[in-house]
Amino acid sequence: FYFGQRYGATEIYGIADDADEAVWRNKHIRGAFIRPQMTDASARIVRSNHIVVAAGAWSGRIAEMARIGEIFVFTRKCNIFLMRSFEVQLRKGQDLLAVKIPVVARKRMMFVVHAPDVPALDMPALVDPSGVYCLLEEVGNTFICGKIPNKEEDEKMDHSNLEVDYNYFYNDIWPTLVKRIPAFRNLKVSFIEKHDSFYFGQRYGATEIYGIADDADEAVWRNKHIRGAFIRPQMTDASARIVRSNHIVVAAGAWSSRIAEMARIGETFVFTRKGQDLLAVKIPVVARKRMMFVVHAPDVPALDMPALVDPSGVYCLLEEVGNTFICGKIPNKEEDEKMDHSNLEVDYNYFYNDIWPTLVKRIPAFRNLKIKNAWAGYEDVNTFDNSPVIGEHLLYQNLHFLCGFGNRGMQHSLAVGRSYAEKLLEGAYEEDEKMDHSNLEVDYNYFYNDIWPTLVKRIPAFRNLKIKNAWAGYEDVNTFDNSPVIGEHLLYQNLHFLCGFGNRGMQHSLAVGRSYAEKLLEGAYVSLNLRKFDMRRLVKMEKLEEEYG
Repeated sequence: FYFGQRYGATEIYGIADDADEAVWRNKHIRGAFIRPQMTDASARIVRSNHIVVAAGAWSGRIAEMARIGEIFVFTRKCNIFLMRSFEVQLRKGQDLLAVKIPVVARKRMMFVVHAPDVPALDMPALVDPSGVYCLLEEVGNTFICGKIPNKEEDEKMDHSNLEVDYNYFYNDIWPTLVKRIPAFRNLKVSFIEKHDSFYFGQRYGATEIYGIADDADEAVWRNKHIRGAFIRPQMTDASARIVRSNHIVVAAGAWSSRIAEMARIGETFVFTRKGQDLLAVKIPVVARKRMMFVVHAPDVPALDMPALVDPSGVYCLLEEVGNTFICGKIPNKEEDEKMDHSNLEVDYNYFYNDIWPTLVKRIPAFRNLKIKNAWAGYEDVNTFDNSPVIGEHLLYQNLHFLCGFGNRGMQHSLAVGRSYAEKLLEGAYEEDEKMDHSNLEVDYNYFYNDIWPTLVKRIPAFRNLKIKNAWAGYEDVNTFDNSPVIGEHLLYQNLHFLCGFGNRGMQHSLAVGRSYAEKLLEGAYVSLNLRKFDMRRLVKMEKLEEEYG
């Protein structure tokens, strides 16, 4: 955790016997040092007014990071007047800091069993006073069994690993099940050995192919259907189990192509033979390292500084008031190949050699700056055409991909997620497909059936209302991915499109129109700042019209 002095508190230098709480009572948690769980990633401070610890079995460990429940607290005795070297002594924590968060990790095991003699449809959930429980997992006489141990049994268990102890089932669970329901005498425990892969089944109505031809890899797998996935928690020796699903959406960012390989998509060899046809085509989404730098430039006019995007890929935007800016660069293909993507170490020479000169050339006031912070992360870049990959796989129709957004993930994620969810659940964009777009007649039933109930549910005072006026109009909706179409045509380079804004036209039109005009006339976006595009310019324009007509 990142500690700071509490406002209005004075720091204590003389250490008394109970000074551990006296010192830390004046401290305040301002945030946490966070480092992504990736190789060589740099840690950075994430500031927060409130921190919620909801880490389950590891909450007690996180509390110890804030010195809560530490067995020993480091203190020191020192003679301030003589400035002698201080003596470090270990002393048991006292007062509030000595009280631990009594939450610990306790191993629990569950067993999936098949009991053909048990009447599955009429079998209720069973909870025995001894702690043994059993419930139906799915139709087909498959049950989930386990036991909630009492305090004495819990202390005898080995919680140091997550290996499944099948003797625990046969000695502590099975006898109770048979005693309560004798039909459980004949059962079989499901052993699942596979993990981190998809669960395939034969497609309905398809016959299995036994003779392997030259191109049989696709012929065989075309008759397969993904029924789910083998999932194993990321803990030591945890057992894998099947999670069944009708549809699987891969939205794993930079690691989406690795998940595709689990479904044999893009594998170099299938059954010791080179993959052909659809299975040979990889998902061209890879992890690419991107670095961002937070700089303080006192000479740059912060309030009037627009967002800057240079044709070279260098960008700069205002982070907060106080002359603090976020800078980075979107590299071209040649620059991207030269970068080391194997780690997330921040390369400060990259800033001074590739970013800073461009900033100074465009805005000389950036000559005087200081780097305050920096971090690196992975983006999911489509190396084929730098466009998002959205849709189902051509061979596995129930395996869907939403990835390859690159540096546009924050812009597109909400729209793509919502629209694709509607496509999966309803087969199309739900609300849009039901409407009649052939005319502009106002449908008042649409208000009373689809709008008014939601208003009343959220704000009951809307129950008493009257429609004063209504109108209908056409919006330019991009039916492909619900995002604006901005840029020149790939064939006719001098034909430019600014359309597809949908219900965001009023918000984006002024900023996009102005910035694209600057791109055409100046060759780059000169003064675009979407985040801080305010109404002050419009107010000034109204005053000018009043004074000078």
